[in-house]
Amino acid sequence: NSPQILIFGVLADAGQSYPNSPSFNGSNGYVGLMDEVQLYSRVISSNEVAFLYNNPGETLAANSAALGAALGASNLLWSTYGDAAWFVETTNTYYTNAAAVESGSLQDDQSSVLRTTITGPGVLSFYWQTMAIDGDDFDLEFDVDGNYQADLSGQNSFVQLSYTNSDSNTHTLSWNANTLGNYGSSPSDAGFLDQVVFTSGTAPVIT
Repeated sequence: NSPQILIFGVLADAGQSYPNSPSFNGSNGYVGLMDEVQLYSRVISSNEVAFLYNNPGETLAANSAALGAALGASNLLWSTYGDAAWFVETTNTYYTNAAAVESGSLQDDQSSVLRTTITGPGVLSFYWQTMAIDGDDFDLEFDVDGNYQADLSGQNSFVQLSYTNSDSNTHTLSWNANTLGNYGSSPSDAGFLDQVVFTSGTAPVIT
């Protein structure tokens, strides 16, 4: 691909004259205000554009597609932020799965957050685990729209958790690995997530 100059409002090939030069006969460029400009080294999908529009301040993880593939949830858009990013790993997974994702390495009073969104009624299920030194200040918390749902800490095996959404709205789901208690932690403490499944449709009513 030929190098290009990106001008907000118009895309000019690098072979043309520089936009500020007297010989440039294209667009005058963008005139106005800009905020929260994000540059990606790939073409982003319409779903990703909608995600960014509906979640101001969010960014798409550079490894968003890889995170989704490792979780078995490529139909969901994934972002990661905080002091350290979540990443794909293949040594500690649920059952015989090929890959899972792991929280970033943390120091005291830090966090590593993985996030996605779901829309409409349905049931979300996932397997999660923490591997942390007993007594360490390390916690993996699952939140919906910033509201606490459940958490794990210490040493444990993968366990399944389900969340039922009964309305038609869009909800933000986050897995927050953190050491915010600030009373001692180890960089080797980590949270793991695997086999995320969102089954859309009206949740069954049990009577």
